[in-house]
Amino acid sequence: MILHTEQTTSNPTDFSVIYYNALQSNRKKPEGNDRNRFDKQNMFCVWRAYLEGTVQATQFRLGACDNYKVQVADPAKMARLQKEQQLRKCIEQLTVIQAELQDSVKELTKSRKKYQEAETMAQAVREKTEFETKYDPNYVFLSLSGQNRFIYMLVVGYKELSVVLKSVWPLFL
Repeated sequence: MILHTEQTTSNPTDFSVIYYNALQSNRKKPEGNDRNRFDKQNMFCVWRAYLEGTVQATQFRLGACDNYKVQVADPAKMARLQKEQQLRKCIEQLTVIQAELQDSVKELTKSRKKYQEAETMAQAVREKTEFETKYDPNYVFLSLSGQNRFIYMLVVGYKELSVVLKSVWPLFL
């Protein structure tokens, strides 16, 4: 199985491919004392090819990282700026809302005090009214509802008497 060098340039990080290609390029095996020198040259070529492949892969990765950084940096910066602008607007709105809420709380406190004062006065009037109705039998005529009740009782009594008079009137004639 012989691999071509075009295949190794597409993925230079595969150590086994680089090693195999380096070995294939140095197929001759010398005999005798030159063998040690040949082995050293062969190992040197293998390691040089491996390091060159690693450098190429690293440069490719660094280039890809730089491209990715450029592609991501601008949209990320724009998104961050938009979020900051939106945050500023929200802070301004929240400040206005907080001021309105504080004003509402102040108005509510004032209203509560007025209500409590009115409730205290109403309770005092109720107590005074109860006291007067317990000890004054003519107090019924002083209030409008008492007058209405008295008029109703008079009208009902008049109707009952008129019915009785109608039945008794012929007897007197």
